[in-house]
Amino acid sequence: MDGVISHSPWRSTGCWLLAVLCACWSLLAAAGSPDVEPITPAPTLNSNETITYWYRNYDLPSTYALLQMALAMTEDLYGPTQIKRSTEISQGRALAALADHHFEQVSVMNVVVDEHREEASSLIPIPIATDQGLFGYRICIIQKKNLPLFENINSHLDVNARGIVFGQGAHWPDTRILQANQLRVVTSARYENLFDMLKGGRFNCFLRGANEVVDDLAYANDPNLIIEPNLAFVYPSAALFFVNKADVALAARIELGLRRAILSGAYAQFLREHYAKNLELLNIDQRRIIRLNNPLIDHLGLYQTKDALLSEEGKINY
Repeated sequence: MDGVISHSPWRSTGCWLLAVLCACWSLLAAAGSPDVEPITPAPTLNSNETITYWYRNYDLPSTYALLQMALAMTEDLYGPTQIKRSTEISQGRALAALADHHFEQVSVMNVVVDEHREEASSLIPIPIATDQGLFGYRICIIQKKNLPLFENINSHLDVNARGIVFGQGAHWPDTRILQANQLRVVTSARYENLFDMLKGGRFNCFLRGANEVVDDLAYANDPNLIIEPNLAFVYPSAALFFVNKADVALAARIELGLRRAILSGAYAQFLREHYAKNLELLNIDQRRIIRLNNPLIDHLGLYQTKDALLSEEGKINY
């Protein structure tokens, strides 16, 4: 295949059991499977090259560390590469810049997959779920005074009966997922604005992934905002790295780096370091699960990855 990455990002053949998350390590099985073609390194990047990472990924410690690890794992083949923070542009504008190959503006993003991004002819999705489905475990950041509003909720019907409104990014797949489940959503193009909108009462719940909500609350730095303690809104989802279709060498490098990290155990250590403590703080396995449909994706591999995070009672196994 001469370094060309498959555009089908879910070639899973098995599971990797992580003690902390008990998640499905689909890639590990694929990486060791004899029927998966080995990656042939593409032409090397210039050793002095700088790649521009979307600022939201750059600022989040976990997503920055993951890209940094992938690049470090392949430095022997590709040489050192610097990661630069992009300008502060919305997810929609960043994806458009990536699709148009404005390499200096945005070279790589780590975002939730949907049918448009997965099938876009202008993008290469790196076929490794970087969050093991935790983006699909959505937790509310709320105003402390609104805690009673979220008590004794058992279904999304109860959510609507309470008049609860969610805040999400205008370009996030999660917005369409919530709307498809008949939940009310208020949007903003900019992540930062959503905190002010929450504090201003424009909506009641800023719904965030279990892998990011603790960092988001720290970013807000407001004693009147808290993480709602009892609920998790759950649907199949995952995040992938994306690059422009012209950047085959960069795609090959990131995929190879992540595969090496998984096989060496560095990826499991990364997940323990960045997610285990937060999952414990969230008391994630004791939360009441509100299951939602995700009409934006229907690939069986993604559903299998997601389901592996759940026990029969709808709680995370770990």
